[in-house]
This record gives sequence, C-alpha cells and structure tokens, in this order.
Amino acid sequence: MSKKNNSIGTGLALGLSLGAAFGLIMDNLALGLGVGMAVGVALGSFFGGGGTEDDSAEDEDRDDGDDPDEAGDDGKL
Repeated sequence: MSKKNNSIGTGLALGLSLGAAFGLIMDNLALGLGVGMAVGVALGSFFGGGGTEDDSAEDEDRDDGDDPDEAGDDGKL
C-alpha cells in the first residue's frame, strides 16, 4: 500500500472518530459524520503529499528518443 493511501485512510479514521464525537455532542450524528469524513479525507490528502508532481517530473526528464527535434544535430540535412 502506498504512503498516500495510508495517509488518507488514517485521516479518514481520525476524521470519522472526531466527527462522530462532535455529532453526538451536538445531537446530529449524520452531520458530524459527514463533516468528519470530509475533514479527514482533506487532512489525509494534505499530509500524504501529492505524488503526481513527482511522477510528472520524472517523466519530463526521461528522454526516450522519439522527438526528432531533440535528436543530435550533426549539421546534415
């Protein structure tokens, strides 16, 4: 399991726990669970990191030789 999925799961568990407690205190469990789930996923995603930024940087740096404009210029036409 990747680090991002683990962070989202941890955030979701904590958010739902706090949301359930908040919902019971405020006598509105459905609202508490909804808010807790939203906050938990948001915090888990925030602390888990993006992941897509690093992957795209690696793809941009890789030279697979398919681009004719980047081929070696030996002066011949």
